[in-house]
Amino acid sequence: MLREERILFAEAAITYSLFRRIHTYAPQQAEKIKSTFSGLEWGKSIQTLWKKEEKFTPLYLALNEEIDKNPAPLISIFSRLDIFGLPLHDQYYAPRVWDEPVIFPEASPPDLSTLGKYWETIAIAWQSFIRNAPESGEARLTSFLTWCDEHTGSIPVSEKLATVSLSNHLKTMAAIAIACGEEDSFQVVLGDVSGIQSYLFDISHIGAGKVAKRLRARSFSLGLISECAAHKLLEQSDMPICNLLLSAGGIFYALLPAGLNLSRWKEKINDSLFSRYHGSISLHSAVCTVHLSELRTDFSSTISTLHQQLQNLKGKGFSSILQSAENSNWNTAKFVHRMPLNGVEFCESCRRYPKKKGHSEFCSHCATDEEVGRKLPRAHFVLFQKGEGAFQVLDGIGISLKESLTSIPENTYLIQTWNDARIPTGLSLPVQQRWVANYVPLTPESGCPHCKEDEEAVSEPGMPLSFSCLAHTSEGKEMLAYFKADVDNLGLLLSFGLLSDKEDASYSLSQIATLSRMLERFFSGGINLWLKETFTKTYTVFSGGDDLFLVGPWSQIIDAAHDIQEKFEAFVGHNPNVTLSAGISIVKPKVAIPHATREVENSLEHAKETANYIRVKKKGDQAKGRNQVTIRRTSMDWNDFQKITQIARQLAAWWQEDKIKSSFIYKLLTYYRMYEAYEREKKTEALMFIPLLAYTIQRNLIEAAKGESNNDTIEWANRLTNIHDPQVQWLWNYMRTIIELAQLYRYDRGGDKNGH
Repeated sequence: MLREERILFAEAAITYSLFRRIHTYAPQQAEKIKSTFSGLEWGKSIQTLWKKEEKFTPLYLALNEEIDKNPAPLISIFSRLDIFGLPLHDQYYAPRVWDEPVIFPEASPPDLSTLGKYWETIAIAWQSFIRNAPESGEARLTSFLTWCDEHTGSIPVSEKLATVSLSNHLKTMAAIAIACGEEDSFQVVLGDVSGIQSYLFDISHIGAGKVAKRLRARSFSLGLISECAAHKLLEQSDMPICNLLLSAGGIFYALLPAGLNLSRWKEKINDSLFSRYHGSISLHSAVCTVHLSELRTDFSSTISTLHQQLQNLKGKGFSSILQSAENSNWNTAKFVHRMPLNGVEFCESCRRYPKKKGHSEFCSHCATDEEVGRKLPRAHFVLFQKGEGAFQVLDGIGISLKESLTSIPENTYLIQTWNDARIPTGLSLPVQQRWVANYVPLTPESGCPHCKEDEEAVSEPGMPLSFSCLAHTSEGKEMLAYFKADVDNLGLLLSFGLLSDKEDASYSLSQIATLSRMLERFFSGGINLWLKETFTKTYTVFSGGDDLFLVGPWSQIIDAAHDIQEKFEAFVGHNPNVTLSAGISIVKPKVAIPHATREVENSLEHAKETANYIRVKKKGDQAKGRNQVTIRRTSMDWNDFQKITQIARQLAAWWQEDKIKSSFIYKLLTYYRMYEAYEREKKTEALMFIPLLAYTIQRNLIEAAKGESNNDTIEWANRLTNIHDPQVQWLWNYMRTIIELAQLYRYDRGGDKNGH
């Protein structure tokens, strides 16, 4: 089949799937939809294929396409994930237009009447879409799938596939229909771009203020490598953009016709990456041929095979460049990237490339990062272009960022609208809607008050605030925090977790798509929205897929971490199988980013791999890591983290008000070490800290009060002497962390400081 025929076939298959449901659940609207199609030439072509519905049968059978007698509610896919054998409770989504990034599930299902009325809403909205749809087949199909995201994202395929949204089902169906055509098999390609994060932080050799201008831009540009590599694959295979089924976090899934040879595509991509990034970033890919019948019975083994292929290829991304294809001998000429050195000054940021001609500081790559950094926070649209664009990601693909679509270059082949930007209509180009975390705090037009006081900090109006400026907005000490978090056990959740409620011990491509896209909504769209609305001084390094990396005023990062974890818990329906781990590193604003990054990554690793002391006390050797946060070298449960920061704030307030003296705080640290020696090393002589503490309370708090009201402070301190109280034991176990945070929350002498 020709490309246009494949696209029309796919469009007919998915529109007929939707039409059959409307005919069942909103029959009064079905005839109106048929009439609307009949008034358009392309609509008549669709209806002609509808009459040959037997052609859709193999596809429908492969995807478990069923239509229930009554409409069913969508169940959160997270509420069915089980890897620990814990009791689960279904959570439901209300049927509605999903024009927000994150919708939280509810404990009770919507009633049948509500579901029926929403199907009426879908039918009416579809008629409007049909009347205004583009004439171009690919543009129309892409726009329809975007429309489906909004209008059918909150309803399921059927009662049997109650956790798969109809929108994800139709997207998967369209991609398979195009890849198969009239055949019964297709190829699944899994791509993985590795080395991005380690390369990202090479930006950091110069002042923190200048880093802030470019760090998010570089993260964005590097994040596009995977997507652009997939675009090149689709172009080589003559497939439309909707056959890129998933793309997030440096990984993509693409569906292609069976029998295509992909080796040349991969070699060309890695040639480009090797030349530009000197071996730091590489593309790995795996491919499997899938028969339609396997989608129902054994697709999980396909995914396992793909991941095993990738694992076997790790570290061999440049074998075609560094080794001879004829005899596997090393091509030593490629071991060194040669460039002229005489009189050459290297970039002051990455120190990898010579300075750009006419630029006093940066190479061409870092200068581009700075320019992208100017545009990225205000961008509502990204244009993908064949050939040249405002900047290049891969050879032959240009990118332009736009606040508005006043003009579209002729070489544009795809437009992505970001977040809540209005989706343009009437274009002959494919248009996709994406949730993107692109928020960074910007310097106001009036300038940054902190910069006016500190000549070394330079934040130009309209540009990202420098890290020094962000630190200046903290409560208490002027410090930054690096916050890194990701979903625990994602590999298990994507494989074993999806099998928990299925008798056939397999899972579908649509389930993987649903789970991945829901996580993308949270980590891209949700995080972006919450930073923009609430945590306005927090800087997005990256957030998407299943993880995030934020930088901001240390006190705001603490609050953001609380909020994000609580929202994630609600988002997954309070399923204890689906959790988040995080690391937080608090540093001075001018600490080198590689150092701060290593520290926060170590904290995240500790949270994932090492159980906190309270867990160990309760469970002994059975205690495990994950579902916790590590800060100030100490891991703790999320609930404990919230209590610890509340206590630290209160302690800082007493300290600030002189209800507690610094000498008392420092003695508390000494007594903490004595308690630790008793608790963890069983040194009974360390119990001397109890009478010592009582004496310190008498001298430093009671007698020092001199008649002033200090009862709350004295009561809190006296409780610390009762070490048989479990709550007091908990306090002593975290006392060092509480005191360190209180020191940070406490303002320096000289009075409270004002933020921006």
